[in-house]
Amino acid sequence: LVIPSTMLTRLLYHRNFSPEYFQALRILRYCLEPLPMETLMQTQALLPDVQLFSDYGLTEAVGTIAILGPDEHRSAQAHYLPSSGVFLPGVEAKVVDRHGESVASNTVGELAIHTPWQFIGYLGQPPSGYWLFTGDLVWIDGAGRFNLSGFHTQYLPAIPKNDSGKTLYRELEKYHV
Repeated sequence: LVIPSTMLTRLLYHRNFSPEYFQALRILRYCLEPLPMETLMQTQALLPDVQLFSDYGLTEAVGTIAILGPDEHRSAQAHYLPSSGVFLPGVEAKVVDRHGESVASNTVGELAIHTPWQFIGYLGQPPSGYWLFTGDLVWIDGAGRFNLSGFHTQYLPAIPKNDSGKTLYRELEKYHV
């Protein structure tokens, strides 16, 4: 089962929730945002036989680029999950300061990634270049695990209000798609 973190939280705390509904479930993958520690502990208590995975990914990177597996979830302390995940093979990552310079391990900065399959840029904008600057504030520990710390809102792409995809369709028509 793959479910957004907010939906998992709502499901677990729903008045009609029962662990019996999930007897056959063996793997649960949550994504889109970190899971609150309280929800993680509740999930582990209610579904002790389920292996938990957390995904970190970006549309611009064409999906998942890091995973936190069941072992890390089981070792989580009451107020601390050891990381947001480990980057998958083929993902290059670095943490940079506001000037784009790399920072030392365990220092918070913006996550920049490169994958062979990442997008080349937003429609109507110049190509993104080798590094994709995510807008996510992270720190990477000495073992290569990264921890999500916050977000830069300035990097969110602008979407015309009430566009309903019209701009995209017009652009695609130019290429007979």
